Amino acid sequence: MSMVDDPKECSSIFPEYNDSWFLSEHWSRHFGFELGGILREAIINGRNTGNHVIPYDIPLHDISVDLTMGAIKYLPREAHFTSSNETDITNYLALMSDLVFIKPPSPFAKEKEYRFSYTIMSGNRVIEPLVKSIILDSTSLIPFTMQVKFSKNKD
Repeated sequence: MSMVDDPKECSSIFPEYNDSWFLSEHWSRHFGFELGGILREAIINGRNTGNHVIPYDIPLHDISVDLTMGAIKYLPREAHFTSSNETDITNYLALMSDLVFIKPPSPFAKEKEYRFSYTIMSGNRVIEPLVKSIILDSTSLIPFTMQVKFSKNKD
């Protein structure tokens, strides 16, 4: 998701797409939790139909889908530390504690990405999914969004 000021800005950031979906910042938390609920239901339904999303020996009664969301921080891949910049090291380590929200500035900073990150949990244990991707029924997310069509012609 991109944090642009005007949804039409996306047409220059992502020229290969001819439409997009706009989500107001006000609804982002609700959207994120709803999507997590959809994922949890897909895990349960997958188990019931034999299309396992998580290992079949993990009990479903204790499954949760935890959400972390926020703006991506664009940081260089290299950092130089010396004994004189101990504060920088501490700050850098704090940032690195959540790598899912870090990307290099080039070529990505123009995207102004906002990310929803989901972790499947069973009790206090992180569960690694068996699948790399999953198709979810997003019908219940539509009330949170507005579709924006981009014209191929430049005005």
